[in-house]
This record gives sequence, C-alpha cells and structure tokens, in this order.
Amino acid sequence: MSDADPAMRDRPAAREPAAAARAAQIRAERRFRSLVEATDTVVWAHDASGAITEEQPALAGYTGQPWPEHRETGWLAMIHPEDRDRVAGDLRGLPGRTAPLEQRYRLWRAGDQAYRHVVGRAAAIQDEHGVVVEWLGAITDVHSQVEAGVAVRRTTAIIDAILQEAPVGIGWADLDLRLRHINPALARINGLPAGDHLGRRPSQLWGETGRRIEELMRRVMVDGPVTGVEFTAPEPESALVRHRVASYFPIRIPGSDQDVGVGFTIVDVTERTRLLQALGEQRTRFERLLTTDVLAVFGGVDEAILEANDAFLSMLGYTRDDLEQGRLRWPDLTPPEWAEADRRSLAELAATGRSSAFPKEYRHADGHRVPVLIGVVALDRAPLRWLAYAADLTAERSAQAESRLFRALVERSGDLIAVARIDGSVRYVNPAGLRMTDRTAAPERLTDLIGEPLQPRETAREPRRHTARALPTGRGGAPLEVDLQAFTVAGDTETTPYLAVVARDMTDRQRTLRQAEGLARFAGALSTATDRAAVTATVEGLLPAVVEAASATWIPASDPAGAPDDAAAFVMPVPLEAGTVAGSVLIRWDRPVEIDELRNVLQTVAGLSGQALQRAELITAASGMATLAARLSVTRTPDEAIAVMLETIPAALDTTLCGLLVREQGDRLRMCHRDLPAALAAAYTGLRLDDPQPIVEAIRTGRRIVLPGREAYRDRFPAVADIVAGHGIVSTVALPLHDSQGRTVAALGLGWPYRRPFGTDGLARLDTVADLCEQTLERTRLVATEHQLITRLATRLHPASAVVPAELDIAVRYRPALSGLELGGDWYDLINLPEGRFAVVVGDVVGHHIDAAADMAQLRTVINTLIRLEVPLEELFARFTTLVGRDFWGTAVVLVLDPARQRADIVRAGHPHPVLLGPEHPPTAVATDRTPPLGLVNRGIPVTSVPFVPGAALLAYTDGLVERRHSDYDRGVDDLHAVLAGTAADACADDVADAVLAAARASEDDQALVVVRHRPPHRTDGVDVRVPFTGETIGGLRHTVQAAARAAGLSPERVEDFTIAVYELLTNAVRHGGGGGELTLRTTATALVCEVHNDATTGGDVRVGPVAPAPDSQGGRGLWLASRLADELDLRLTRSGALAAALVMRLGT
Repeated sequence: MSDADPAMRDRPAAREPAAAARAAQIRAERRFRSLVEATDTVVWAHDASGAITEEQPALAGYTGQPWPEHRETGWLAMIHPEDRDRVAGDLRGLPGRTAPLEQRYRLWRAGDQAYRHVVGRAAAIQDEHGVVVEWLGAITDVHSQVEAGVAVRRTTAIIDAILQEAPVGIGWADLDLRLRHINPALARINGLPAGDHLGRRPSQLWGETGRRIEELMRRVMVDGPVTGVEFTAPEPESALVRHRVASYFPIRIPGSDQDVGVGFTIVDVTERTRLLQALGEQRTRFERLLTTDVLAVFGGVDEAILEANDAFLSMLGYTRDDLEQGRLRWPDLTPPEWAEADRRSLAELAATGRSSAFPKEYRHADGHRVPVLIGVVALDRAPLRWLAYAADLTAERSAQAESRLFRALVERSGDLIAVARIDGSVRYVNPAGLRMTDRTAAPERLTDLIGEPLQPRETAREPRRHTARALPTGRGGAPLEVDLQAFTVAGDTETTPYLAVVARDMTDRQRTLRQAEGLARFAGALSTATDRAAVTATVEGLLPAVVEAASATWIPASDPAGAPDDAAAFVMPVPLEAGTVAGSVLIRWDRPVEIDELRNVLQTVAGLSGQALQRAELITAASGMATLAARLSVTRTPDEAIAVMLETIPAALDTTLCGLLVREQGDRLRMCHRDLPAALAAAYTGLRLDDPQPIVEAIRTGRRIVLPGREAYRDRFPAVADIVAGHGIVSTVALPLHDSQGRTVAALGLGWPYRRPFGTDGLARLDTVADLCEQTLERTRLVATEHQLITRLATRLHPASAVVPAELDIAVRYRPALSGLELGGDWYDLINLPEGRFAVVVGDVVGHHIDAAADMAQLRTVINTLIRLEVPLEELFARFTTLVGRDFWGTAVVLVLDPARQRADIVRAGHPHPVLLGPEHPPTAVATDRTPPLGLVNRGIPVTSVPFVPGAALLAYTDGLVERRHSDYDRGVDDLHAVLAGTAADACADDVADAVLAAARASEDDQALVVVRHRPPHRTDGVDVRVPFTGETIGGLRHTVQAAARAAGLSPERVEDFTIAVYELLTNAVRHGGGGGELTLRTTATALVCEVHNDATTGGDVRVGPVAPAPDSQGGRGLWLASRLADELDLRLTRSGALAAALVMRLGT
C-alpha cells in the first residue's frame, strides 16, 4: 500500500470534510425548517427567474392554494387584483438582480377568508461565481399594523382638522411659557398672525393681561386644569372690548410624569355677551332653553344608535338603559313612509360626508309619532360612523296648526275683524267685515270702515274698551248696531304696534232685546185682560213697540181684510184652535220691512193674542156658565127655564144669536127667542118636523150639527136657503136636547158673527150647556118624582164629551142612599185635557134635596170649566171660592192623570184621601196637604204628585163608601183597603169597582166611586175608541161608529149593518141596563170588535133566540137584530150583574 499513488492515499481524507459539511447543511436545513414552522412567517423559495419549482407548504397553508396550483407563477392568483400586476412586474425584474427585494401587497388568507396586508421580502442565493441560483423569501402579515396606521392617521387628521377648523382658539406653550402652537381661530381671536405668537410669552403680547395668563399657566402645571376663566381685551384696531373665556390644562406624556407644557382653549364670547346685554329681557327664556337640553344629539355606527344625550332619549321616551343595551336602531324608530327620505339622506351622506337637514318623524316609545328636523354628518365610512342632531318640531307643528286655526277662525268669524296701523291706514279686513259693511274690498282708512276711531287701551292691564255704535254703512245700506272693541297688538318692533278692531253685529240682538221687552209688556198686559175689548185694546196699544211699527189696528173676523199692496204694511191673522181666526191686525211701518225676518215674532204675538182672546172668552164663559148653572138651578117651570136659558146662554158662550126650538105634541115646533131680529124670527115660525133647516134636523135626528162657516152650511145643505147669513152670522150650531128617555125634546140654535173653532174644549162647553139645559128641562117636568130625578142625575154624571184615553181603564159607580127620596150631593166628572192628560173629579155637596142638587150642579160646572181652562191645580179651589163664594159647603178631590209621564197630580179640599194601588205594593192612601172644604179655601193648595206607572190604579170615592153608623171611620177605610188588596193585580177597573161595591154595604148616604187603572202597554193594542155613554149621547156616537167601521175597511153595506147593530146594543143598554155604560171599539188583524158594558146591577137575559121576538114582546128585538147583522154576538154577565155584549164584524168578507 505504501507504493500506491499519493493522491489515492489522500482521497478518504478529502471526503471527510465534505461529508461533514453535508451533514451540517442537512442539520441547518432541518433547524431552519423547524424555525420557519414555529413562526407565523411564510417562507418560500423560487428559482432565479422567480418561478416556484417546488411545493411550498407554508405558502399553501397561508393561502389555502395547494400544490401544484401555486407552481411557477400560479401563486400570484392569491394576491389582491389591485396589487397583482405590480408584484408580477417586480418578479419579472428578478433576472439580473442581486439586491434584496421588499414588496407590500394584499394576500388572500384562507383562515380569514379575506385579503390581508403583508410584506414580502426576498434575498438572492448566489453560487461561488456570484450567479443567482435561487431566491429565498418570507411573507410577514402586517395587516394589524396597517389598520393601526390608518386609524392613527385618521385621528391625526381629525385632530388637525379640529385645530384648523374649530371656531375655538387652541394652543400650547412650553415649560418656559413660550407659545409653541396657535391655531387659526386663536390667531383670529387675538388679531395677530399665528407666526407672530410663536416663541413669545403672553406677557410680551398682552402686557398685564398676559402676566395674569402666565400666573394661571404656572398654577395649572402645579394644581391641574383651570376652566372657565373670563377676561377682556381691547380689539387692536377699534379698541372695542372683547370678551373671552379660557381654559388651561397641563400637557403630559401618557405613562410618565413628564410635563411638556400647558395647553389652552380660548373662546371669544363677545357677541354672546353683547347679545345677552341687548336681549336682557329675553335672558331668562334663553337660559331656560339652554338648560332644558332641547336639541337632541345622537350618534352611532351603521344602523345602531350607540350614544345620545338626554334630550334625544326624553324626546322619544327611551332610557339610558335602552341605549346601553343596544335596543335603539334608527330604522326601527322610523315609520315606513319615511324610508325614502332616509335613503336620500344616506346617499347624500355617502357622497358628501354630510346630509342636509330634512324633516321626518320618529316613533316614540309609546307608539305616537314625533316630528323632527334632523341633520347628519359622517365620521367614518367603513363602517359608517355618524353623528346627528334632531330638533323636536312638535311645538312648531302645534304652533303652525294653531296659526292655521287662528287664521281660519278669523276668516270664518261672523264678526268684523280689522287691523290698521296707528296712523289709521287699514292693513286687513276679514270677509265677514266686508260683508257686514257691504264692501268688496277694504277701505284705505279705518274711519271709512267704523266711523270715529276708538282709542286703544294704553296698557295690557287696562280692559278692552267697548262701545255701541252704528257703522256708517251696513247690509243694504241700513246702519248696523255693533259692539266695537279696539286694542293694540305687537308689530315688527315694539315701536310699531297695530290697532286691532273687532265689531260684533248687535243689530239683531238689540232688536231682539227690544222685542223681548216689548213682548214681556205685551204678554203681561194680555194676562190681565179679562174680556175681548181689553185684549184688542192691548193689541192696538202695545203691538207697535214689539215690532217697531207705527200703528196696529184690530180688524174683526166679520170684516176680513185682504193683503195690503204697501210693502210697509202687513195683515196679521190672530189664530184660534182648529185653524180658525178671531180677527186680524193691520200693522203699518214708516219704511218697507222684510216680513220674513219678523215672522217668528208676529207668530208669537198672534199666538199670545189668540190665547188671550180664548182665555178672556173662557173667563167670560166660566162666569157665564156659573151664572147659567146658578140661575137654572132655581127655576121651577119649563117656561122659566127657557127664559133663563135665552137670557144667560149668550153671555156664557159669547154668542150673538140664541134660540130654542121646542118640540110640542105631534110634529109641531115652537121657536123661543129673545131679541131675535123680526125677519129671522118670522123665518123660524111655523116650522114642522120635516123641515130641512139644520135646527129641525137636530131635533129629528138627535145629533149635534156644527157648521164652523157658511161654506160648511152650503156643503151640507146645498138646497136649503141660508137664512142667518144675511144677518152677519158666520158660525152656527144646533144642539139637540133630550129627555130621560133619550127622546129629542128641543134644539138649541146658536150663532156667532165670526168663524169660531169647535175643538174638544169648545164642544165640551157646548155639551155642558146642553147638559145643564137638559137637566133643567127634565127637572122642571119631573119635579114631582125626586127619586127619578136622582136616577136621571146619576146617569147624567157621565161626562158627555169625555173620551177615555186608550192608556186608561176607567170604571164609575154611583149608588143612591138606601132610604128616602132625597137628592144627594155626591158626583163625579171625567174631563179630557191637552197632551193626552185626563182629569177625574169626585165631590160631595153637604145636604140633600133640590138645594144640594143645585149646588152640586153649580160646583161640578164651575170646577169642570176651571179645569178645562187649565187653571193651575194649586189655585183651582181658591179660584172656585172667588167665583162661587162661601154660600155652601162641599168637598172635592181632583186627579190629573198623565199616562205619558206616568204621573198623577192630586189636590184635595176636605175630601177622603184617594187610594193608590201599585203593581207591586199594597193599597195606600195618598197623603195630601190638609185643606178646608170647598168654599173656605182662600189660598193655593200644594199639589201632590205620585207615580202612575202602567199597572197602577187610583181610587177616588165619597165618604158614603166608608162611613157607617156606629162604626169608626178609619175602620171603614181599612176595610176598603182590605178589599182592594184582595183584587187581582191585573184586574180591570170594572172588576175592582164591582168588588168594592159588592163588599160595601148600602148606607144612608150616596156612594160615588171612580177607579182608574193605567193599562199596561199590551192592554191598549188595537183600542180605537173607548167612551162612556148615556141615553142623551148615543145619538152623537153614530158618526164615531161609522168612522171606525170605515177605517177598518168594511164595505159600505157592512158599515151600515155594523152601525145599526151597535146602536141597538147602546139602546138596549140605556133602556134595560141602568141608563148608560161604556162603548169600546177596537180593531184586530181579522176583525172589528165592539164591546158594550152597561151600568145595571140587576142582571139580565144573556140568550138570543133564533127567531125574531113577537111584535108585542117586552124587549129582545134589538139584540136579535144585532145578532143577525153582525158576524158574531157574545153576551155575558159581569160580577156586578151588568150585561157585557161583544159584537164582531170580520174583515175581508
């Protein structure tokens, strides 16, 4: 081996260092790879041309781009498109380059799914010849540093912008108190360029003021910030004093105690101070406004509101907790219809960084909407950070609404409203003012509008000045009476006020007041007029003042006047009831008038005049009726009675024509008259029963004939000569007078020289006169038989003209004394009143015989008349005493029933207490005021009112019903209440009355009883007519029955059959059933039903045979005829023994 080549011997030794180097290289690569994997840095390598030829795990792990996609230059796809070309260009320049390469770009990071800022650095690997064989690089993520830099730069920019743009002076001085920075605002405040400040101390610039500033700065560096320092300094050019507020604070480096200097802010408040001084009187208002924090400020990021002041939270009703919890987002606060406005604002914000102020609405926490004016500024764009202010427009909107409302009120006001300058030039007149003054445009001067101007009040505390005057012009040129007010209102400045004038048209009001005063005097005078002459004198004397006329002339109804041609005159009819007139009044004015404007007043005057005439007539009638009743009551013979009738009836009925046609034996008729014109008396002499004259027809038919005017005469008697028309007679009436058997024995003829109404009250007075005349004629014929007179008087107690309202169920009973033939004084009366009311009177006159009967007749007549005159109940008995005097004693109770109001008003004069039966409580005596008997009452009596509901009943009676010899009076009353308590709650009035009479024993005194029950609503269905009748009144019911039959729809033949059948039932009740009863007509869905109840208590036959009774039989023929004419006839006996008949006519047959 020693002989071997030396080179061969040295080869192993040479291989040893190479192996060691290779091992060291492998170890180094492994260490390098471990180091790379342990860091966030991406290490990669590529060849000399910049192409990656080997898999780069670190790069793939960062970008998520696997091998071989990042091979060659494929990895460039992971670079942000905006940076890709720049990086690719740098890589293309690598050949020939040996210097290291550094690049900044954005590289996709798979973990974040986003591009991030990175720094790429590469170094060239060269061989021993200096040739680049490889590039080794590292990519470092600097995204956080880049963002931090952007934020720092933005913050710096904001601070610089604040310093440059802030209206507040800002600066700082070093520890030697030399000024090192002054912003433009502070330079402007100090009046020096910024450069002139730098390096100088405040004392060098501002002398004594500067030394004070330096003292403050030194104190700040020791004690800390000082704020709100106010001081003044003269303005360099004008020497005006400037007011400033400064704040000082030390400047320290954060995290150390090293002081850099003193910072300060200066605010020039000169203008504010001057404004506060100039607006001293508004200072309180402004200070309150500032302290209330009325401007809402809020800010946030994107849609979230992250900060807000109290004004914003208070404005929308949210709390600080709502804000901190992130519950406030401006889209949630915005109603949908404002989304477009928000979109436009956001677009402007994105384009310019600010949004112009615009109105919108926000939702309040409670749901209502808040109008605001909002402005927004952008603080950052990605994400969008913004700051906004909002002014609450609620008050402004309310003020605008109030302003519009006020203007509308002024424009639509009916008053004149004008505004003028103090010099009198008119600025405004509202439409009502133009109409009121008959103008189309406002005049130039206020005096042209209102005449002499008013002086406005000098101070606000002085009351507005009023005056009443006539405007120079008015509607139609006539002066207007106005209530004028003047006052000042503020103008543009305190030195330029305006004069406001308000004028209210008082013309109609003043006229109305004068009319009201005149009407009061007129009505007062009419209320005291007791006869026609007094009424007409009042009309002629006082009416002109009411309507501002020159004169008024009364024209009687017998002398009708036509409408005048003159526009300054008017004929006013004076109406009475039933559409007739009592006369007319010719009214004349000094000028033409608009009658339509006076029509209501004229109607009122006419109505008052008509009422006064009726009242005077009623007063005269009441006095005349009392005289008639008194004088008739003492007559003894028929001739004496006729003479009294002819003498007193004209005064009682205010008639100018009065005659009595008496039927004598056979068909002979005799006319009795007093002061009748000879020609008229001759025309009525020698009349026979078949004569066609109305008065003869009344005797022939037994029916009342009423002719309100001559046209009614011509319509009814076209072939008969009108005898009375030539003597000035307009209205005529023929009243038949019957005897106790229902036979017509005479007819009373009456005539008036004017058209006279004949309503319910008028007919009632006629019936009362006829009733008195019939009673007197009957009494004088039958004076020998007093008991018969009592019987007839009992039947006459039924009021001939009273029609019982459908709401009431009434039963009346009268039982004479048990022994003797003496006339009793017990009586009752039923009276219709206006408005559906109904009066019931029960009375008792002390004594018996003719005198008691006369007193009873007089008492009944007077009270009947007073009630029909609607004399107040509390004055009824006192007025009775005034009219009749104190010559007799008696008692009475009056019940005025008002079914509609469900009330009964009661007055009592010494009479037994009425009894009230309620639907749900026991019988109770109605407690009324204690009063003396009739004839002794000289004062008003309190009226007792009790409820009178459906189902309730009232019982009025005379003392004969409860008084017994050897028995206590109260015991009798208790027995009566016990009987009433035992009746059924729904018992009809007849059943209650029958039960009372059946339980009461006959006594030595008369017994009168009236039961009135308020029917429940279902009891009145279908009732058309309910009326009591007597033999004297059945003739007058024929028309009532016929009218009901026609209204029900019966054919003419069946109408006649029904009328005859009903008349037969009525006649049967009069002849065999006590002389009277009650007739009820009602219509059902299928039939017309007639019910007749008589007053008998002795029973009767309820059977009707199939064969007509013989001509000589005693009765039965009428019922048999009724059964043949009607479809059904039912007869039954009531508990009291009275006969009740029901007759049915079916409809549609």
